Amino acid sequence: MGRFMVATASLLWVFGAVGGQSAVARLFSDAQICRAGIAAMNGNDPVDLKVRAAAGNVVTLRYRRPSDGKTFLYNCRLEREQIRWHDQSMPYWNSNLRLAYRLLEPDGKRIEIHSWVRKFDDTREYTTFTLEQLKNSR
Repeated sequence: MGRFMVATASLLWVFGAVGGQSAVARLFSDAQICRAGIAAMNGNDPVDLKVRAAAGNVVTLRYRRPSDGKTFLYNCRLEREQIRWHDQSMPYWNSNLRLAYRLLEPDGKRIEIHSWVRKFDDTREYTTFTLEQLKNSR
């Protein structure tokens, strides 16, 4: 019983941190979580996504594609464990390509991004980033 209670407490501690509700979750800023989500979704390095602005709970990110120099803008906000986003071509928050996140390990210094397309086979892809990889955009 003691092992079960310790495991349960650890899971509650890690998963309870999702959505910015604890000091552990605050190791990652909203901008870092947004960068990780958009990078994972598009297969980019999060370093290539720059924070352009932050107003209220919305973070605006800019990505400049190296191959042709085209610039893309993304708006992002966190809603509990969900990363809500839309790009410059859509006037609404995307609800089909879903992004979620969770902290890994008791120290919370790694974040796992889940991405999946709703209404299809619900196959999820997982990408993990460390706090170190996302440190240049607080």
